[in-house]
Amino acid sequence: MPLPGLWRKSCQSSGGSPAGYVLVANPSLPANNVAELIALAKSKPGSLSIASAGNGTLNHLIGEMLQKATDIQLVHIPYKAAAAAATDVVGGQVPLSVQSMPSSIAFIRAGKLKVLGVVNEKRLAALPDSPTIGETVAGFGATPWYGMFAPAGTPKNILLQIQNDVAKALDAKDVQDRLATLGCEPFKGTGDQLAQIVKSDLVRWAKIVKDSGAKLD
Repeated sequence: MPLPGLWRKSCQSSGGSPAGYVLVANPSLPANNVAELIALAKSKPGSLSIASAGNGTLNHLIGEMLQKATDIQLVHIPYKAAAAAATDVVGGQVPLSVQSMPSSIAFIRAGKLKVLGVVNEKRLAALPDSPTIGETVAGFGATPWYGMFAPAGTPKNILLQIQNDVAKALDAKDVQDRLATLGCEPFKGTGDQLAQIVKSDLVRWAKIVKDSGAKLD
């Protein structure tokens, strides 16, 4: 069950859970924003490839969602990890990828990747000058999240204690500073809010999986 009073959006765990996501490109790509990418892709259907962390991963599905929303055709190149996909975009083997902020922010800051658009519904604090894709493509946007859950039947007092302890940790300056370096933005809410997000996301992503025909390796 979701822990009451605690959830986080746009953050990442050490295991690679979702965070703020961006559409990035090799600096040599002759498109500097989403509008230019759409025009380029439509002028050369199927000529641009997009790397992901693997079939059925979140960045793969976001790429599929982008294609459907913009009526463009990209060639999906699945890798076995997001880092490998990002490395090959930096190296120019693949021109595009959807990446989490933690896996791409160092490359972005070093000028080795350029941001074409932010996937999240709102601009990211770490990239305030980078527009969201939704600012160009009406209705587009997804804010990946990381929440805390507990087994059904966990006593309420235990849930509340964990909630309070984690909330204190999230409020600590050193934790906030570390999250900021990863491009993460912590938020706190209620267990009911998180449960509703899970419910709506299951419906949303199930449709994208069905429409795209995505399958796990």
